[in-house]
Formats: sequence, structure tokens, C-alpha cells
Amino acid sequence: MFFKYLPAVLWAALILILSMMPGRHLPPLLWWGFIPVDKVGHFAVYFLLEVLMLWPTRKQYTQDVSRFNGRWGSVILGMVYGVLIEILQETIGVNRAFEWADVLANSTGTCLGLVAFIYGISFIQKKQLRCTEY
Repeated sequence: MFFKYLPAVLWAALILILSMMPGRHLPPLLWWGFIPVDKVGHFAVYFLLEVLMLWPTRKQYTQDVSRFNGRWGSVILGMVYGVLIEILQETIGVNRAFEWADVLANSTGTCLGLVAFIYGISFIQKKQLRCTEY
């Protein structure tokens, strides 16, 4: 059972390692002229973390209530992990600081990872259903 969560665990470990590396003062790079590139990075890694946490559960729950609880549990876990990383950066990180904007980017990536997962699984299931009808 643990092995199906291994990609998510390894990805979370990579996030921790990269987040705790000594910070540098980089000039703020903007995406589309107003979105800081580092926030896009935060969004992307937590989006992927959420999808990796949810992927093993796609067939696990048969009842809607269990499925709902499991999915929201993974969102809460992803958001709490993002906050804990920020706290670690502030307390033991070298040249690192807690940033609310990072927490917002992490949380947004986590929530939209859930949305993308739900719609992606729904799309795949509908496509498989159409293929079996022929």
C-alpha cells in the first residue's frame, strides 16, 4: 500500500530539500509582467504534489463520502505541509524567510491540483466508457 504513495513522498522530500537550501537574493523576475516567477514555481510544485497524493486514491474509495473526505484530507495535508515548510525556512533556514505569498501560492497549487485531478479523472472515465460502448 505504501508503495503507491512513494512518488508523492519522494516529491515532498524534494520540496523539503529544495526549500531548505540557502537562499540567494535574486532579482524579482516577473511572468506576464506582474506575477513573480518564484510564486509560479511554488504553485507548480504543490499542484504536482496534490496530483501525486491523489493519484493512488482514484480507485480506492467506492462511497462518495469516503472519496470526498480522502480528497479534502489530501488538500489539507498539502496546505499544512506548505505552511510547515515556510515555518522551517523562517526558523532554521539560511537566508530564508516565511512569506505569506508563498503560502498562498502553495495553497492555490494544492487546491487547483484537486480540481484538475477531479476533472481529469472524470474525463478519463467518460472516455473509457465511450470506448467500451462500441
